[in-house]
Amino acid sequence: MGYKEIYESRPWLKFYPAGVPGQVPIPERSLAEIFDDITFRYREKTALIFYGRKITFQELREQVDRLATALHDLGIKKRRARGPLST
Repeated sequence: MGYKEIYESRPWLKFYPAGVPGQVPIPERSLAEIFDDITFRYREKTALIFYGRKITFQELREQVDRLATALHDLGIKKRRARGPLST
């Protein structure tokens, strides 16, 4: 049996506890939409801890907005993707 056949047989499913589905629906939303939703819904909860400092989702949102504004002010335009592998 080749790698493709092994993968397609999904052997890992036999290790899932009872009641855990083999497939889950993946919402068709952008990462930005998910980030907006999460940072609004959990704004007072801790998003991360950085060097012992707790940062709430609201603070994270504000920092991301400041970064986006700074990048815009530097002339970086909106695109679908950014990074070393984006085309």
